Amino acid sequence: MRSAMMVAVYRKLLKLSSSSRRKHSTGEIVNYIAVDAYQHGESLWWFHTAWTHPLRLVFSIGVLFGTVGWGALPGLVPFTICGFVNIPLAKIWKNCQSRFMEAQDQRLRATSEVLNNIKIIKLQSWEEKFKKMIDSLREIEFKWLTQFQIKKSYGTILYWISPLFLSSVVLAGRVVFGSAPLKASTIFTVLATMRVTSEPVRMLPHALSAMIQMKVEIFGSIAYVSQTAWIQSGTIRENILYGQPMDKNRYEKAIKVCALDEDIYDFDYGDLTEIGQEGST
Repeated sequence: MRSAMMVAVYRKLLKLSSSSRRKHSTGEIVNYIAVDAYQHGESLWWFHTAWTHPLRLVFSIGVLFGTVGWGALPGLVPFTICGFVNIPLAKIWKNCQSRFMEAQDQRLRATSEVLNNIKIIKLQSWEEKFKKMIDSLREIEFKWLTQFQIKKSYGTILYWISPLFLSSVVLAGRVVFGSAPLKASTIFTVLATMRVTSEPVRMLPHALSAMIQMKVEIFGSIAYVSQTAWIQSGTIRENILYGQPMDKNRYEKAIKVCALDEDIYDFDYGDLTEIGQEGST
């Protein structure tokens, strides 16, 4: 499935319009192939996890009732609580993972643009400025990755603590109800069954979160327009107007449509910056 997704992404690239190409940089496309395609390759495993684990829970609860009878009933209360606690944890994980992927896309886009224009950056001695920009994007990405791993540790703690706590409640319920003899086979069966149930409780939120994240979004109409940039020596404004009289509204609209507003804002002299035939300023 992963190979099929990579082929689908490649075929889609051949059909992207020029406007869609501006929305998806080379770094983002690499991210689609390296990360999103891998997640889709794991989708079948997560899909089967989503339906087999509830079935596993049902059988495990049945084993508990078969072993200790009504003594297993008190254990369902903390068991249900642990299950509901995982729901907000899964939402937090999903939020952190989404923010991390967004930050990763921004960093890859910026890195790709820097590498594509490295010659101009070296000529103008802008290395430090762009290095700081990429480092700041990397810090944001690392922040969300750290948050995700910290929040994920909460689920790990719950996974290892809950079986011991639930087993104690079930065995206490057996003593209260007197529904089964307290012997070694009963105790070991309860401990083993609670360990089996802890896995579905921990994995179900992960499965739901993974199913949500398994998306590769590349939009665009079926069109391919080959373009060759041509720049004359002069200011950016002169290159845009090309001898035509200034119409402020139309001029600003053209800059916005071409997504040049942020680039022009970064120049010290705005659209009055002198540029050469090779794009140098």
